[in-house]
Amino acid sequence: MGDKITIRRRDLVECFNILQEIEAVTHIKFTYALGKCLRKVKEETADYEATVQPSKEYRKYADKRNEILRELGSKDNEGKLINDPITGEVAVKDAKAFNEALAPLKKEYAAEIEKREEQIREYTEHLNEKIEFEPHWIQAEWLPPIKAVRYAYALDPFVKGDINILPVTDVKPEEKKPEGKP
Repeated sequence: MGDKITIRRRDLVECFNILQEIEAVTHIKFTYALGKCLRKVKEETADYEATVQPSKEYRKYADKRNEILRELGSKDNEGKLINDPITGEVAVKDAKAFNEALAPLKKEYAAEIEKREEQIREYTEHLNEKIEFEPHWIQAEWLPPIKAVRYAYALDPFVKGDINILPVTDVKPEEKKPEGKP
């Protein structure tokens, strides 16, 4: 159809990841159009991940840092490392001991750490840039019933027409929360 959309690269990647979860459905036109759309998005985003791969030297630093984490990280009853629920990083029992063990490693790999941080900054800027993208359009009438808002969000940039989201009707009466209750 020749129309282009303006979209941030980050949103294109996110849409691609969500669209891959949509299972093939009986409507052949939708399945075909979704496949073509995914192919076009993949062509556009293929090199994004390659640009953020860490160098061999940085991977050595990361491996050594992980060894320190395995030694000093907090563990559950089964001996598995515990992640901090806020940062997602491995929690450490003694932050001072961890920082002392990590200091010589940070000094040894300072240049690689700085290069990696710059690489991530550039990658983030790259993902936040808006681009012109010509998708393979999906006609709204080809869509199967959409029950998940995340699928509607991911499909929206590529659909000609409005997406109808089915109301949630599978909540049993006993599962409904009483009024005034959170």
